[in-house]
Amino acid sequence: MNMLFNIDGISFFEHPTLGDESGLIIKTGGKFYMTDLYDRPDSIDEARDVLKAAQMGFYSQVDFMGVEYA
Repeated sequence: MNMLFNIDGISFFEHPTLGDESGLIIKTGGKFYMTDLYDRPDSIDEARDVLKAAQMGFYSQVDFMGVEYA
């Protein structure tokens, strides 16, 4: 998985097989989550909102290959 950038300790990755045809993946707490973002967040606050949404279960957890857990 290709890390694209890091904002306030939140790592953002490109999907390993779908690339920019898929939303960005974030990593937090050793887990990966598929987001609905296609571009870099505009601010630290927006990045933190994405992290919070992942932690609250709004995004699907995926493995390191971007495959959703069943």
